[in-house]
Amino acid sequence: MQALYGGRYRSGRHGETLAACRRAVALDPGNADDRCNLGEILVRLERRGDGLRHLAEALALDPQFGEVFHKIGVSRQVLGDFDGALVCYSRALALLPASSELQLLRLSAIIAAGPGQDTPARYRQLLAMPARTPEELLVRGSALDGLGRHAEAIASQCKALALKPDAFDSWHHRAGSLAMMGRLSEAVRDVRRTLAISPDYGSAHSNLIFWLDFMPGFDFAAHQAERRRWARRHRPAGPPQAHANSRDPQRMLRLGYVSSDFKRHSAADIFGPVIRRHDRNRFELYLYSGVYREDERTHSFRAAATVWRSTLGMSAEALAARIRADAIDILIDLSGHTGGNHLPTFVRKPAPVQVTAWGHGTGTGLPEMDWFFADPVLVPPEARPLFAEQVYDLPCFITCELPEGMPPVEPLPAATTGQVTFGCFNRASKMTAATLEVWARLLAQVPPTRLLLKDRTFDDAGARRRFADAFASRGVAPERLRFLGTTSRGDHLVAHGQVDIALDPFPANGGVSTCEALIMGVPVVGLLGRSAPSRSGASLLSAAGCADWVARDADEYIRIAASWAGRIDALSRLRPALRRRYLASPVGDAPTYTRAAEAAFRDIWRRWCAAPISTVARRPEPARPVL
Repeated sequence: MQALYGGRYRSGRHGETLAACRRAVALDPGNADDRCNLGEILVRLERRGDGLRHLAEALALDPQFGEVFHKIGVSRQVLGDFDGALVCYSRALALLPASSELQLLRLSAIIAAGPGQDTPARYRQLLAMPARTPEELLVRGSALDGLGRHAEAIASQCKALALKPDAFDSWHHRAGSLAMMGRLSEAVRDVRRTLAISPDYGSAHSNLIFWLDFMPGFDFAAHQAERRRWARRHRPAGPPQAHANSRDPQRMLRLGYVSSDFKRHSAADIFGPVIRRHDRNRFELYLYSGVYREDERTHSFRAAATVWRSTLGMSAEALAARIRADAIDILIDLSGHTGGNHLPTFVRKPAPVQVTAWGHGTGTGLPEMDWFFADPVLVPPEARPLFAEQVYDLPCFITCELPEGMPPVEPLPAATTGQVTFGCFNRASKMTAATLEVWARLLAQVPPTRLLLKDRTFDDAGARRRFADAFASRGVAPERLRFLGTTSRGDHLVAHGQVDIALDPFPANGGVSTCEALIMGVPVVGLLGRSAPSRSGASLLSAAGCADWVARDADEYIRIAASWAGRIDALSRLRPALRRRYLASPVGDAPTYTRAAEAAFRDIWRRWCAAPISTVARRPEPARPVL
């Protein structure tokens, strides 16, 4: 059975593998090896609840079966339960002490469980261990990524693929390393290869959706079509269940917020102000947290919650059952298709009303997701029929609050130097070839100007060199570029004092980075695109009273930036006014924004109460007009 299992699985024939494993268990229920194989294939197909159950049954059949502890450890680690993973790896190593893969996995779990000052040393310890098999090379590549050594990580993953060309997890990890280097077209190629081998790999499919947001040439229709494919592929079998929630439109509502980012994270800057300001006389807040290593921001979210629940180690089925038992009225997804999302739980429709908002505001593709909070700039009327969700307009698709201890707005640097500095503090992967082309044209048109780029990617000398070479090939001399890497949040904000005009990348625009620039008095030039990710900058700038900084095409983008670069006195007057303008706007006025969000929750609840009672929770596929 083992040879049959391995051959079919590695060839990507997962349906056949699962069927064969089920037949083997049915024929010999007491065979621990067959049950272990069944548990592993279910876990790898992301049906982790069923998989862990079968692995536990295999362990009950043979308590000295080290491979079962190995598989349970991997499953626990994937679910974010690092403590449980470490216990399993230690038990497995006691039974299989010669396994170098287990030693590597155990060390990787220690690193993931306790990031701190000793983390680089632990990475180096892991890298000093031999890595010969595809599995060991995969773990080694992950460690190299953790150190920011992405080119070396890709080399390790290439070695793994040379040994096992159909190893879908190696293709997937290499895609992630490529994405972190900004090589998005190659990342998309690799993740598509992953899905060709393992079409049921939902996390990889979410990564494809996320990376396509950064790719030029994809519009509303293309983005939403890929999201619908995710929903069709990863929807569980069986009819939806009815909900017993009381249909009283005026009663106190129980809101359930689901996220793995209740911590120091840019997404928490967006949804945090709403959660902290909810009216506790009208709403109960249940927070379902996937955070493992909690920080002071986590503690503030915990204090704001009526009920706090950890989702660590919970499968989608188990979390859906927990939410249903908690009688949540409106369940809010704060992640979309970003890492750590719980969309497989939302597919199971554990609450009568489900909303996606704030964390990754681009739509999910799930018919079970009833509403998407947006605004008319982010999603224009002609694009709305493409979404699986109904679009509900708020004053702006996000709010972003002034951080505590915000440094003062610095005077315009060009007023002292006489030389305008453009800047972009977005992630480097958003700086596409099309973006660099436009920025190079701008620098050529206004010769005395410079460009400052800041992102953790630029901690790596190779990344700095690649970007410098890309600009050099477009006629921009190296001395006109400056790179900044990782800093503290405070220093990150202070660094805006070196920038006169910020440049929004495209097609994936900035979010929190745009808000931070405006708060620090730095105006932002934006470009209105043809997808939600390429319209977020225009949405924020319009809401903040800066619609005149939004261009309709690349030529206008350059004209706006070049025109303001020649008006230093006007820039000096605008700079101190921007923070005041921002704080008075819908995007910067968190209390007013929260009241608007609460009114939206009450409105969609009334609509559910007034709707005919039905057990059918899924809405039909959306129309697909050509924009």
